Amino acid sequence: HLSIPYPSFTFAIAFGAATGFGALLGDSIKSGIKRRLNKKPGQPWRPLDQIDFVLGALLVIKLLMPISITQIMFAIIFFGITSYVTSYIGHKLKVKKEI
Repeated sequence: HLSIPYPSFTFAIAFGAATGFGALLGDSIKSGIKRRLNKKPGQPWRPLDQIDFVLGALLVIKLLMPISITQIMFAIIFFGITSYVTSYIGHKLKVKKEI
């Protein structure tokens, strides 16, 4: 028996699109704040550089469905660490200038 976590395929597509939009929105808001604080483009701003997209996606998810504080904290920590590690690897491989 296959369990489907979403009520329909259409809902799954809409949920994915909304979550992606939230992630982009989180990154855009962080970039706007950086500009207001006169930070140079590309200048590191930790830890927000690693979790801005997660915060935006979580905001959208929270609006669409119940999510616990434990799930929120797990997502922030997990994706924050994953983002940093992939940036570090990209920097070491000389694919990325900054970590």
